[in-house]
Amino acid sequence: MPELLILLILQWHVQRHVTKLRLEREMQLLLAVLERRVKLLRQARPLTHAQFSWVMENRWTLRGFSLGRLFDVFQLWPQVDSDFKREVKFLVNSAREGMSTPRVA
Repeated sequence: MPELLILLILQWHVQRHVTKLRLEREMQLLLAVLERRVKLLRQARPLTHAQFSWVMENRWTLRGFSLGRLFDVFQLWPQVDSDFKREVKFLVNSAREGMSTPRVA
């Protein structure tokens, strides 16, 4: 499975979790980085209709995974660029740290 398909599915699940858990502020940068990578990959090699259909049909594959588990599994996919994995891991850890500190009103 190409990196783009993996990222589209991941992006869809992350956005769903972030909205459900109301973590938009904490995960804003991570979502932007995912979006940037998806756009870059789409420009380099646009999705075919068959690939888009496959993503839409299979986006529910990871539906039972927590947000943390999604990121754990993401790190295991060999198709995803290792530098991008490190960037995502850093952003996830930063977001976790931000969630553990009290919010200032």
